[in-house]
Amino acid sequence: MALLAVACAGRPPVSAGGPPSVVTAPTTSTSGPDLPGVHLPAGSEPVAGSRVDARALPAGYPRLVWTEGNGSVIGFFAEQGACTTVSASVVAQTGDAVTVRLLLQQPASTKPCPQYLLNKEMTVNLDRPLGSRTVIMQAAIERG
Repeated sequence: MALLAVACAGRPPVSAGGPPSVVTAPTTSTSGPDLPGVHLPAGSEPVAGSRVDARALPAGYPRLVWTEGNGSVIGFFAEQGACTTVSASVVAQTGDAVTVRLLLQQPASTKPCPQYLLNKEMTVNLDRPLGSRTVIMQAAIERG
C-alpha cells in the first residue's frame, strides 16, 4: 500500500443523513495520475481503458482496473484513510457491463482527522468472466 498525503478540503462534500450520494467527476485516463503503489499486480490482466468507465470516481482517484484468474475477478485500487473506510460490491451485471460500487464511509464526528490516504488493492467476484463487458466504477459517500 502507498501512503499519500492529501487535504480533506479537496474531497467531495458529504451530506448528513439520507442515502449515500454518487459523486461524479470527469476522468481523462483509465489509470489516473501516477500514484505511488498503484500498479498492476503480478499475474493479472489489465482491462483496456476503453472498457472502463470511471467518470463517477472522485478526481485524482486511482483508475487502474484488471482481471485475475479466468477473468471472473475484477481488481482495482480504492482510497482508505484514518477517517474513511472503503468497501466494494458488484451492484449490476448485464451482458454489456459490470457495475462496481465503492462505498466510502466517513465518521459522523467533526473531529480533526489525520490527513492521509492509502491506496488499498481490492477485488470483487463476478458471476462469470468479464469478457468484453465494460466495467463501470461508481463511488458513494456515507457519513455516520
